[in-house]
Amino acid sequence: MTTNRLAIDMAFTDFNDDWSRGAADAQEGIAHTAGESSAYDEGYGFQITRENIATARSIYADFNPQTK
Repeated sequence: MTTNRLAIDMAFTDFNDDWSRGAADAQEGIAHTAGESSAYDEGYGFQITRENIATARSIYADFNPQTK
């Protein structure tokens, strides 16, 4: 593997690890802290958005007679 390819692989691994950690923290209800990496912020935001969409769908289903 070339040095450049190795650097790209390592950068992707770091991004993926931070993103996954952010998503997991949000899912566990751990408060977001300032100063994290942008990958962490993206993962955290993704999970919060995902949970908000699931909540909205649940509320919609509860009040929509066509879903019963």
